[in-house]
Amino acid sequence: MARSSSIALRHEERRRQETVLAAALAKKTDPKKEYTLIFGLGPFGQLPKKARKVIDCPEDWEVLNRMLRIQAKWVRPVDEWKPRGKSMRSIVTSLIKHLFVEYSMPAFWYSAWFARAPHRAIAPDGAAQELDGDLLRDIDLFVTLAQGASLYKLIKEGKFLIPFTKKQCHTFMAQRGVKNVVSAVRWTQIQSFDGERRLAEALCDTEWGDRFSHGPRGEIFRAGIIQWLCNQGMLDPAQVGPLIDYIDNVRVENPEWSIKGRTAQSLLRSMREWHDELAAHQRMARRNAYAVYHKPPPEKFDTCGVEGWRHNKKTKDKRTGRPIVEHWKIEEILHYEELRNEGRELKHCVASYAWNIARGAKAIYSLQCNQERMLTIEVHVPTKTIVQARGYCNRVAEPAHVEHMRRWAHEHGLLIAERAIRRAW
Repeated sequence: MARSSSIALRHEERRRQETVLAAALAKKTDPKKEYTLIFGLGPFGQLPKKARKVIDCPEDWEVLNRMLRIQAKWVRPVDEWKPRGKSMRSIVTSLIKHLFVEYSMPAFWYSAWFARAPHRAIAPDGAAQELDGDLLRDIDLFVTLAQGASLYKLIKEGKFLIPFTKKQCHTFMAQRGVKNVVSAVRWTQIQSFDGERRLAEALCDTEWGDRFSHGPRGEIFRAGIIQWLCNQGMLDPAQVGPLIDYIDNVRVENPEWSIKGRTAQSLLRSMREWHDELAAHQRMARRNAYAVYHKPPPEKFDTCGVEGWRHNKKTKDKRTGRPIVEHWKIEEILHYEELRNEGRELKHCVASYAWNIARGAKAIYSLQCNQERMLTIEVHVPTKTIVQARGYCNRVAEPAHVEHMRRWAHEHGLLIAERAIRRAW
């Protein structure tokens, strides 16, 4: 009797679970039906069974709708599409390639289809169709380029607001490993101004790497700032983010503000004063580095442990021909005032490294001949690597100076990065 009662209870529990499951299935919406109600199924209803899962992902409905709105520009029928890729993003990208692309496009251009905020990179054009209100006009430019148009001609027509030359257009379209169109523009600008890779990486981590300015005038101003940054060879890349925030704030208060005639030291000083006033602001909390840079640097630094170097070289005076002895030395700079003197004499902004030196991340050495400063050397302490060496006014190191630096590095087991002795990417 007890066994019969137990079996009956189990059957009742099973029926209850089946009822709950049936109710849950009845409430569950069918993505395909929901998509049809919102947009109309259209040609995507003819997709093969394996490819139909692209409709089952509501996150991609906006992208599919953008494709439908410019269906007149399709170059292939949708029913011939064969999905490629594993993630949903790569599958949708393969659909974009199938429908619109006749000529290969860089990967960063595809980010325009998935973007959710306007870049404002494309000039207003009455003939261009407005897609989804705030949809980027980058999509229209993407389709035009993917079907064989010249970027340089489009710039001349005013459809792209960045005034690139033909060479810059080629560099721009050849960019790899960047996240979006804006970042590709910044990398192109820095390369054309003979800047360094780490400057490009630092700049693209700021708002300038995610959004274009409002209108052509703002982009011309930003190009001038980027050129100025490229000319500051000894500027610590960690200072780029705070500088951009400061410049954006100044421009809001004074639209006529200009970088012309300003030195790196004066700009950094103004930046630190501004950050002092906003120490409690939410912007400061988002960047851990700011907590360091708004404080005054210490007067004395700890040594990184790499000894200096001395060498006496017999030679002849170039004017008189008399034999002389040159006393060469490389020594670590361990006082903030000496760091500032190094920057004053060689006309660069090495003093901006004070906070990184205090943290033990960097070490600065000075190459001197007969007490005259010749070269400033930056060492990345964790990896024991010489990452930068600059002479007067940020000039690249001369071959004779590089030879002395190599001997010192060899004696103390230091590595030399390629960019330290020449402009290298």
